[in-house]
Amino acid sequence: MSTIAVFHPSAELYGADRILVNALKALPTNVNKRVYLLRQGPLVKFLNENVSNVEVIIRTDMPVIYRAIFNLKGIVQTLVNLIGFLVYVLKENREYRFSSAYVNTSSNVLLLPLLKLVGIKRYIHIHEIIDSPKMIGWLTAFMARRFANKVVCVSQAVLDGMKRYVSSMDQVGLVLHNGIDPIAVEKPRTSNLKPHISFYLFGRIQPRKGHWFLIEALSKLPKHLLEQSRFVLMGGIVPGQEQDLVDLQGAIDKNELTPYIEIKDFASDISDPMSDADVCLVPSL
Repeated sequence: MSTIAVFHPSAELYGADRILVNALKALPTNVNKRVYLLRQGPLVKFLNENVSNVEVIIRTDMPVIYRAIFNLKGIVQTLVNLIGFLVYVLKENREYRFSSAYVNTSSNVLLLPLLKLVGIKRYIHIHEIIDSPKMIGWLTAFMARRFANKVVCVSQAVLDGMKRYVSSMDQVGLVLHNGIDPIAVEKPRTSNLKPHISFYLFGRIQPRKGHWFLIEALSKLPKHLLEQSRFVLMGGIVPGQEQDLVDLQGAIDKNELTPYIEIKDFASDISDPMSDADVCLVPSL
């Protein structure tokens, strides 16, 4: 029975987390999956409930790319993590003899050279277009092209985004569109009983998700339309980027939109909010 190593940097059950589960469910049930996560979270239980032959291992020293590593302290800590994680992966591979490694999201691209050193076949799944900062975009594309056997992109736009940094990405890149599970909405719709229209934006608070773009659009609506509407921004923040929430609330206050907008945290089950929503907004940039 073969075993694959799976590396993923989050555990909150956001989009990339759920796509990870779908990808693992698509594998043959008799394949062992050792899933290495950076931290604990609701994804752990979700994996155990939905994926066969899975074992989850938490490794807080897993090397990941994020803005805070681009300073002297961050670089030194990342180098330490890389060396320690290489030793750990060598030990794991001696025990489990991995047939391949699945690296999910560009945040884990630093793992690819380690896995190549160990001699494990490598697939990386890219979900995003990185326009800024360009250093991270270039580093992600270069490492993926240089060290991955295949770079799986969720859309042609994502592959084209990688090619803007490394023109030869076509040689290892391919497009495989994501699929998502339907969300069951059990409660009957009661829109005709509500005094307002409910608009929901589901997604982490990040500029690229379009939250600020939505605020700009709402600021142009006449007050009588705003009073007939309610806008819910649901999804929480990226750990370590709490300032985004402060900035977003500041933009809402500045545009005098506070009475019409509600910010809600992440929820692993959004069937109730979905049943309340008359319109789902996707202002992603």
